Amino acid sequence: MELLSIILLKVWCCRNDWMHKGISFDVNEVVWWSKNYAEEIHRFWSSRGHGVTTEGRRREEVDDRWRPPEHGILKINCDIWMDKRRKMGYGIALRDGGGRVLWCSAQGCEANFDLDCAKAMAIYKGLCVGRNMGLVNYVLKSDSETVLKQIWTGGISKADHGGILDAI
Repeated sequence: MELLSIILLKVWCCRNDWMHKGISFDVNEVVWWSKNYAEEIHRFWSSRGHGVTTEGRRREEVDDRWRPPEHGILKINCDIWMDKRRKMGYGIALRDGGGRVLWCSAQGCEANFDLDCAKAMAIYKGLCVGRNMGLVNYVLKSDSETVLKQIWTGGISKADHGGILDAI
């Protein structure tokens, strides 16, 4: 069921690319991407000590690191995924204090840049979501500690992702 859900998400994204950008897609690529994404999810949760079974491939626990924001504040979470073939994807989720997803988006693309650039792009897109929705009271969270530290300290414009940091 999990793999089917991921495949359907990818097909929907490909459909949107085809309808709005005229970009065609290969079914084999959709299946490959979906399997790889599912494996990445399982590696992620396994590396954090959460039980992932091969039969049901279900998480037995909820990630206890996620904390709701203070009352009246929304939370934007950003994350990226990059594989060895230089394909990347990023996801953004907007949640309320109860953890309910109010808005989310995921997109994939070819990655002609390094991991920190991809992380900076996801954070930038997350901030754009907040700005474009007119949000005032929100926090942005990401597991990209290096990039976040560079943003808070003024960035490193000479880095490959310096232009993105400057835009933030």
